[in-house]
Amino acid sequence: MIKKGSKVRHSNPEIDEIKGIMSVIEIRGNYGVCGYLDFSKMDEPFVVYLLKDLILQK
Repeated sequence: MIKKGSKVRHSNPEIDEIKGIMSVIEIRGNYGVCGYLDFSKMDEPFVVYLLKDLILQK
């Protein structure tokens, strides 16, 4: 189950190759606000994806 703070990847291989592993910052309804919590990628904007399009990383 994806929840706030989870590490996720996108199910679309093209998006996954660009974005890589992201953190879920917030969940609203069926959507997750994703971004990066490390300093090297902090300047990238947050993105919103449907939760069903995200794959939980262990």
